Amino acid sequence: MRNKGNISLTNAVDLSRSGLKLALKKGACEVKNYTPFKGGLRRRRKRGASEQSREALPLAVVICTYDRKERALEAIGSAANQSLNSSEYEIVVVNNGKADPDFEEGLLGAYSGVDIRVIREPEIGLSRARNTGAENARGEYLLYIDDDAVCDFNCLAYMLEAFRKHPDAAIIGGVIELNPPEPRPDIILKGRESVWSAYTVNYKKYRTVSKQYEFPYGANFGVRRSALLELGGFDLSYGRRGGDYAGGEETALCFKAIGAGWRVGVEPNSVVIHNVSPDRYTEEHVRNTLRAGILTMYKLYADGYSSSKITAEYAAERAEIAQSEILRLKKRARGDDGLYYEIFYKECERDAYRELCKKIKSG
Repeated sequence: MRNKGNISLTNAVDLSRSGLKLALKKGACEVKNYTPFKGGLRRRRKRGASEQSREALPLAVVICTYDRKERALEAIGSAANQSLNSSEYEIVVVNNGKADPDFEEGLLGAYSGVDIRVIREPEIGLSRARNTGAENARGEYLLYIDDDAVCDFNCLAYMLEAFRKHPDAAIIGGVIELNPPEPRPDIILKGRESVWSAYTVNYKKYRTVSKQYEFPYGANFGVRRSALLELGGFDLSYGRRGGDYAGGEETALCFKAIGAGWRVGVEPNSVVIHNVSPDRYTEEHVRNTLRAGILTMYKLYADGYSSSKITAEYAAERAEIAQSEILRLKKRARGDDGLYYEIFYKECERDAYRELCKKIKSG
């Protein structure tokens, strides 16, 4: 059974956790600071990918890995074992970590009938690695899969079909279903799986999306290669570098695509399973992920991608709302440890918004 969608302007779980009044106040706060994206960037960015002549293929699966070779092997294997005919796609592995000749040479010819190539990108950064993958890919369409994700058997076929049916789409994302350890860690709150990059939707057919909270991201992200080149590749000022918590490169690209007249879509039948390492189900991961998301939201606005107005006043108001939610939850808890993580999440959000407020005021 497909999970209920986890994308919404005001997350539905806030209604039950914080009460109607605070949920409506938060929604009003967001709407007040949101205006539709009308295209155009404030800055012209350098191109991150250059076009090359090559024998084309319909699809290239690009898997960027950073010192996680064992996990990457599972991702590569799932991409090699697909319902899509192996003559229609290739797999490009971008090693963004330490040089490992045994790993790289061992992949060549490891899967019969599937063209697998390994590219070394020594400069650390996920956006740079993704651009390197695009430069070296032969696919008309690129499907970026995380190195800790496993493709459903029909994942590639659905993604390729979606691009062929929708020539106006520069970007098409798929579903990312989280595969948590058993027993399920208490820190994973229902409706908060996106903290571990889950992306689920409540519809079953392809849909065009246009709002930031709807944009696809992460471990199942398809891009029309010609559009990626036109848009200058992934912005190198966004995205993870090594083991940090940065992100936002996919969202920035979605904004650029819409601004250039392209469309962004979601194909819910293209699915990957996200096998997040057990050591990431920690308070530190939640705190750093929520903080990075809030700071990235402001960066997208400051860089001219998002037109949702993020000011010091907005950040202060969101911090105040979070504090009110914390007090309400603590009153409900009355010694009940079952609300511990709900309170913790709100404290992380409050602290991040307070930090953002200081950041904006300090310039």
